[in-house]
Amino acid sequence: MSMHDYLSSTAPVRFQPLTRADRDAIVAFYDALSPVARYQRFHHPVTRLTPGLITLLCNIDGRDHAAIGAVVGTALVGVGHCVRLPEMPDSAEIAFAVSDRWQGCGLGRLLLQELAEHALQNGIARFHFSVLEENDAAVRLLAAADASLHTAGGQTHGEAAVAAYLPSDNSTVFHPRTPGISRRRSSNPVAEVTP
Repeated sequence: MSMHDYLSSTAPVRFQPLTRADRDAIVAFYDALSPVARYQRFHHPVTRLTPGLITLLCNIDGRDHAAIGAVVGTALVGVGHCVRLPEMPDSAEIAFAVSDRWQGCGLGRLLLQELAEHALQNGIARFHFSVLEENDAAVRLLAAADASLHTAGGQTHGEAAVAAYLPSDNSTVFHPRTPGISRRRSSNPVAEVTP
């Protein structure tokens, strides 16, 4: 997986593939989310992850179910999942969550870009997603790529070409709370993002 440097001002964030061996870190990440953040991720109240949900989230093989972690120090601060759809092998459902402290600083966008790069490398051309209609930030992020959207039952469903979530060039990525995050190719998998 290619990694990038994003330069801003403070905490170094590494993006790395997660494996089944990261089970405890993944569970700790979801357990540490606020009730609102867990509700937005799972679309219903989740107090603690059930054994079935843990199995679903951690059954990662790197090809049909990939997970990317955003890591600060040794802590996961964001997790993105990309699960190939068996009935449409060139498509995958995506979902991601960002820890409460790191929301609103562009980390979701960076996770989405990392998921898109992984997907293209593994023959996935389309992303499918479902977000709560009230989750404005996620709806805006996913819709920014000219996604086909429809709303039903309080959820926004959509699909888009994976390539639409890649940066259009290696210049600057802008975000409201981060005036400019420079993006350049690097072998160093570290980003600097301000929480």
